[in-house]
Amino acid sequence: MISAGSDMKLLSIQNLCIELKSNLQKKVILDNISFNLDQGEVVGVVGESGSGKTITALSVLKLLPQNMEVTNGAIHYTGKNGQTDLLQLGSSGIRKIRGSSISMIFQEPMTSLNPVHTCGHQVREAIQLHTSLSNKETKEQLII
Repeated sequence: MISAGSDMKLLSIQNLCIELKSNLQKKVILDNISFNLDQGEVVGVVGESGSGKTITALSVLKLLPQNMEVTNGAIHYTGKNGQTDLLQLGSSGIRKIRGSSISMIFQEPMTSLNPVHTCGHQVREAIQLHTSLSNKETKEQLII
């Protein structure tokens, strides 16, 4: 657990650059994006349609489409095992973090969330699938 007075950021994106590859051409779509997220902090990423909000989020979990590549930068995550540059992880390493430490609800709500169940129920289910927390601990995670 990270202490409240720690200088370690929960998530730190530094100088992230992403290029789109198409027909032998490359186009910069993110150019030196940087921000930090402290434990317990909420950060809103705001911008016009097509400004790179979703691409930034997808890059954190290494879910970029095959025609996009990170060309510069670092994404540091500080978890139970210390600080990790997510961009340096292989597929098995990032799979261990997806769902158990970092999760994402995708933009299209009808394919991401089931309207028959509450959001809380669905988030609880994801926590229970990816952790060994008790029901009480899961409820505490939902409240955070």
